[in-house]
Amino acid sequence: MPLSKIVANSIADDTITSDQIADTSVHGRRNLFHNSEYRVAQRGTSFASASTLDYFADRWHYARTGTDNSVFTVSRSTDVPSNQGLEFSGRIQSTTAESAVDADDLVYIRYIIESQDLLHLNYGTSAAKSLTLSFWVYSSSNTGNFAVDFYTSDANRNQNKTYTISAANTWEHKTITIPGDTSGSGFAADTGYGLGVHWIMLAGSNWGTGATTNVDSWGAYSGSTFANGFTATSPFLTTNGVFMIAGPQIEVGTIATPLERRGIQEESLACYRYYYDGRFGTNDGPASSLSRDAQYPHVRHAIVDFPVPMRAGPNVSIQSGSANSMDRYGRGQETCYPKAENIHPEHFQNIIKYTDANQNTTANWTDSGNYINRAGYKANAEY
Repeated sequence: MPLSKIVANSIADDTITSDQIADTSVHGRRNLFHNSEYRVAQRGTSFASASTLDYFADRWHYARTGTDNSVFTVSRSTDVPSNQGLEFSGRIQSTTAESAVDADDLVYIRYIIESQDLLHLNYGTSAAKSLTLSFWVYSSSNTGNFAVDFYTSDANRNQNKTYTISAANTWEHKTITIPGDTSGSGFAADTGYGLGVHWIMLAGSNWGTGATTNVDSWGAYSGSTFANGFTATSPFLTTNGVFMIAGPQIEVGTIATPLERRGIQEESLACYRYYYDGRFGTNDGPASSLSRDAQYPHVRHAIVDFPVPMRAGPNVSIQSGSANSMDRYGRGQETCYPKAENIHPEHFQNIIKYTDANQNTTANWTDSGNYINRAGYKANAEY
């Protein structure tokens, strides 16, 4: 049929569904999260006795404060909801239980969206747009209300939404819609912290558990509003208690569309903006220097480009196959406590040798002239 013949009343009711539209290119990029399928995991995929801020996949991490008894294993799991085409979930497990919830206890999963990627939401104006969050969740405890906190850093405001889990040890799909924030300062056009989304799994009274101040509406943030609405019995009060999420998506509007699928190359490059592991701990990594400076013998020449421009000048760590060293390309390892110099979002220039891990006192590189030193590196520009 020619396009000129297609009119609204020629399309039967219910012929076109939101699922069908979502499977085309009509929507463009919908999911404001990167790596929602957790396929990129440069730091590793399992962390026993996890410390706070351990990432089970790039851009996705768990965090904790208080919790003086519990011990957690944080991992990327292959336990996923059936028939959804998902390979991985994010899994938090209490290998040692928290004996009781103290006032300052808090455990959550977090994702942070860069501020300049949110300008189209028009926050701080009467045209502020709604967002819809959808995800799969699994918990070994299903008593009470769980909560998701939405926090905007520039305006220092938050809103909490609650949800319930119908059956323990069962994958369930949840959809949450939040209205746009018409107050506050909106999002800055910069690389800073824009919107943080927090799945709360355990919280004490200092974080506002049970209170309703910022539930279902935006308001000024304080620590006592972070977990407003959360009344759930945490799965982490039991040894080997489990909480998992899979396939999270956040998109503009009030309708949850099917999870947007992206190729591994696109997802990898998006993640490299925030963290990149350039074969850290290997002798043949890309941190390669061809010569020592003639005037400043503690400096080796290097120009190392990152795969993509990073969010900000990153923290860079350099190491070969031996701790605190660089490989001398067949001439052995040189213990040098190497430090990158002139770090920018696009690259770093030069590598400095130090006498110890404090990196206060420089030392001369062993080889003068045109001798190669090499190592891997990792660069971190996360929040």
